[in-house]
Amino acid sequence: MLPLHLVVVPGCTPARFARMGAGLLSRGHEIPVIAVAGFDAPAVLLGRHQRASSAVDLAVAEARGLPVLRRTGGGRALLVGPGAVGLLVYTPPGQQLAPTPFPPERTTNRYVRGLLAALRRLGAGHSAWFGRDSVSSEGKRVATVAQEGTAGGALLLEALIAVGTDLALPGDIDVARAHSDPRAGGPPPVSLEALTGLAAGRLFGPRIRGDFIAPAETLRALESSLDGAPLDLAGIGQRVDEAFHGPGAFLQGA
Repeated sequence: MLPLHLVVVPGCTPARFARMGAGLLSRGHEIPVIAVAGFDAPAVLLGRHQRASSAVDLAVAEARGLPVLRRTGGGRALLVGPGAVGLLVYTPPGQQLAPTPFPPERTTNRYVRGLLAALRRLGAGHSAWFGRDSVSSEGKRVATVAQEGTAGGALLLEALIAVGTDLALPGDIDVARAHSDPRAGGPPPVSLEALTGLAAGRLFGPRIRGDFIAPAETLRALESSLDGAPLDLAGIGQRVDEAFHGPGAFLQGA
């Protein structure tokens, strides 16, 4: 296995994060680098190739005190800040963090796998990347990814992860024109905490699964009852009891 440098930057400014990716590519590094940054303040991060005035209302952003910065990777404009995490995976020319060689256009496909595994371990069990810039779970976007590289063969994966807050631009700042295909915007944004129920000790979007037999209507009602419920075993148990003592309810095989 290749040696690598792990860099953790708590309290990172968005401007510094934007410079980190560009600096790795322009100056290089002798071995692979994984950098993880927690943001200390909010900012709008433009995709590398976006036209600022076509993506955000610059006057509103300025009035709100939100810097508008350009990050290393391409993709959409995002709002980052406390509650978001930035990730950079850099490999110098001739070194790849994969068991077999791959062409540059496969960088995201290869390097995103580690991110997906981490998100699944954190509770977003259905995390997947289907192309473009969205990493989704349960049909919602929990992270964005992009890749960049140099003619010399250096490669960079850039990811932004919505841990405590989602990455969506506020409506009064986002001025991007609506696409004729509603799917073009990708999955709706969500934070990892909201998706997995880690925030405030509550359940969010619970799903009851198993090889038992029970009325679908009863299960839907129970899932609805549990959505947003405190993580209190006695309280959850009472809701379960009430659901399966309702009219027409039964449960077999559990």
